[in-house]
Amino acid sequence: MAVLLVVIFHAGLPLSGGFIGVDVFFVISGFVITRMLMSEIERDGRIDFARFYARRLHRLAPPLALLIVVTLPIFVIVTDPMDAQRLGSRTAAAATVFLANVYLLVSKGGYFGANAESNPFLHTWSLSVEEQFYLITPLLIMVGWRIWRRWSRVALLIGGCSAASFLIAVVAMAAIDHDVPSWMPGPGRFAFFFVAPRFWELGAGVVFALVGGEGLLSRRHRVVVGVTALLLLAVGAFTFDRYTLFPGISALVPVVATLMFLFARVKFLEAAPLVWLGDRSYSWYLWHWPAIVIAHAVWPTSSVALPLAATVALLPAIVSFHVVENPLRRSTRRDARRLVALTLTCVVLPLGVALAVSRGAQSGWGLQHPEQWTALSISRRNGCIDVVDLVFPATTCTHSVENARGVIALVGDSHAASASDAVVLVASELGYDVAMWSASSYPFLDGVTRRGTSFQQQVAWRTWIDDLRPVAVIAVAQTSNYVRAEALVAADGNIAATRAEAVEMWSSGFDRLAATFEHRQLPLIWFHPGPSLPLDPRVTLLRPSPDETPIGVEASKQARLDIVVAEHAVAARHPNVVLFDPVQSLCSETCPVVHDGAWLYSDSHHLTPAGSMLLRDQLRTALKTALAH
Repeated sequence: MAVLLVVIFHAGLPLSGGFIGVDVFFVISGFVITRMLMSEIERDGRIDFARFYARRLHRLAPPLALLIVVTLPIFVIVTDPMDAQRLGSRTAAAATVFLANVYLLVSKGGYFGANAESNPFLHTWSLSVEEQFYLITPLLIMVGWRIWRRWSRVALLIGGCSAASFLIAVVAMAAIDHDVPSWMPGPGRFAFFFVAPRFWELGAGVVFALVGGEGLLSRRHRVVVGVTALLLLAVGAFTFDRYTLFPGISALVPVVATLMFLFARVKFLEAAPLVWLGDRSYSWYLWHWPAIVIAHAVWPTSSVALPLAATVALLPAIVSFHVVENPLRRSTRRDARRLVALTLTCVVLPLGVALAVSRGAQSGWGLQHPEQWTALSISRRNGCIDVVDLVFPATTCTHSVENARGVIALVGDSHAASASDAVVLVASELGYDVAMWSASSYPFLDGVTRRGTSFQQQVAWRTWIDDLRPVAVIAVAQTSNYVRAEALVAADGNIAATRAEAVEMWSSGFDRLAATFEHRQLPLIWFHPGPSLPLDPRVTLLRPSPDETPIGVEASKQARLDIVVAEHAVAARHPNVVLFDPVQSLCSETCPVVHDGAWLYSDSHHLTPAGSMLLRDQLRTALKTALAH
């Protein structure tokens, strides 16, 4: 059940909370391993730690090493070396020593982040958490047994540690809306990836194993408890999503459901097909996600590629199970020489392959990327995006001219940074300074923001504008990124459940902002969403020439029609608002991605500095119109 939940979720099928399968597995792992340790202690009076960790190595390392050595060369062929290969190879290197979760935490690679779909070893974070848990827990169990000689007392010890871990997770999730210093990991990523906030989930299985009690119910009561557990698990699997505050209190759902399953000893889970799949669950878990990532890289627009790849991944999983996993697990030869040889093979070999891929990715494997893809806008060069501590760096993010007639504020998400070259050029020509401040994935609205983020950035922007006293404000955002079901949230906690509700919520936030600026007689230049490519431009060893197919202008306009209509309706109520449509500058019969030999887009929707310069004539007109009010 645990692996099915995860695979269905990763395959893009309608199971938005399938990621809770990992939490189910954590509980099961704690339960099973503890029962093994208890049997050993009761039989021998102690834990043979060397034997325990040798068993863990035999169980986990060889299949993981095989996966890394086989997957990375394929990954190199089908993906662009600019970002994906570096992230993937470094995650693989960390996974070989069971530190993938730590690497993802410090590298700011989120489980639901934009780069998650391109990292074939993202899923190894859970293996790392599990192994880090078992570095300390067997020792705690052994010490507790030596002191009290009662499993109930040992359960109190592990239960206390688990309670502290749960508290850490809850506090971390409560702090998710608060900004932290740049050197600290975000509280949400900390709670998700780090072992301390996850300890309690494995610890729940440990405590249940120590106190026992499974199978004590009558058959009728087992059915009732089992059905209740199934319904509880279904609630999490179908209602949780990437915006759910998880883990923390919400993680109680899969943890409690799993404990109920263990307590009831539900018979249907002993069905032969489920047992067969459960035996191979580790291998399938390893192989399904790299297969999905590679399939997405080769067939990025296919609706069937991901579930098909997840299913086909059962084939190498079965081979790995029978050829590698089972023979080593059942082997009785565990002498020091063989353990050293196994360690060298399963750690040094995949680590070497991963580091070689990382080094090759840095050189680009000889592939030629258009120089415009990596060219930084003036805003990015000066560090004016994602400013730490929400304090505007006036020295580096204000472009000044002699005898300036005033200052223009450029604000918004990362698209504001992408437009900064054109804004600075035009403002300078008209005799104005430009103050630039943008934040990735933060729209500039009043009382509305992207779900999963706080309102602090918007408050900081408004305070900054109050102090700056600009002659005009230019607000830029790729509205299409936000006007989606479940993506926007209002200050009262209301979530836009549908696109229509999101359009309404967006226009309301825009309307309040425009009204505030109108009261202050402050002109507002508001950008409509610009064209978007269907895919990020890239070069790979499989396809060394980037695709220069133009964007269809009519399709681009149609995709944002409801947004444009809503923003026109708001602008009609506020004479201080001047609407700016990038399509007018970037498109004619089509929207080209290359102009005069220069790439206009650095990814599927961000303009390069060369692309932003195409906005300058229209922007000059818009600024003159706004300043004339």
